[in-house]
Amino acid sequence: MADVIDVAEAILEKAGPMDSFRLQKLVYYSQACHLAYYDQPLFEAPIKAWVNGPVVPALYHIHRGTFGVTTVAGDNNRLTSDERSSVAMALKIYGSHTTEWLVEQTHMEPPWLEARGDLPPDAKASPDIQTRSMKRYYRKILVAASDVDVDALADQTERGFTSDELRERYSSILCP
Repeated sequence: MADVIDVAEAILEKAGPMDSFRLQKLVYYSQACHLAYYDQPLFEAPIKAWVNGPVVPALYHIHRGTFGVTTVAGDNNRLTSDERSSVAMALKIYGSHTTEWLVEQTHMEPPWLEARGDLPPDAKASPDIQTRSMKRYYRKILVAASDVDVDALADQTERGFTSDELRERYSSILCP
């Protein structure tokens, strides 16, 4: 399993310097792609549902106080080819969007909304975004973008797809 710092470094190396908000959202979407495609987390670090969207505190503590991030001193060479593929997917799907769009998008999606629950919009609480919620939602989103029957997939997922079966089903829409 990857370290979130190495994932962030891979994003910076592929996409170039960016603001910290954008980096946090692209790390979040990399996790989402990996959960949807590989059926397991990309990294273990928890993702929090902060006011401005998903944030990984372990990464935040490295770039805190820095608006423009050029490096987080990670090593993208530690990532496996599957982990690199998830980062590439996230960049392909979400990398062209503005920071503002990414923040607004995460605020409309169930994993962040479920984690925030009934909190007031400006509450500084930081509940965890659940990986099972991310997996469920992003798998549906990525499947909906293809010709795959979502209900049939859900039924088969209940019985337990193997990672190879999921990879085969998703390969037409997820391979970067």
